[in-house]
Amino acid sequence: MGLPIFECDETVSALGEGDEVEVDADTGEIRDLTTGDVFKAQPIPPFMQELISDGGLIPHVLKSL
Repeated sequence: MGLPIFECDETVSALGEGDEVEVDADTGEIRDLTTGDVFKAQPIPPFMQELISDGGLIPHVLKSL
């Protein structure tokens, strides 16, 4: 499965090399597990999560045929 893109400028400047992060696609929460910092990005809408889960647009469309 491809990785979704989250846009959050403050996260980019706050994360350090080697920091471990956890991302919640439903809420848009980005948690730096190394420092405990939490950032907020736009969550991925449910229909986009379904497309990602299905492997992209073509597999998603073929699934519904």
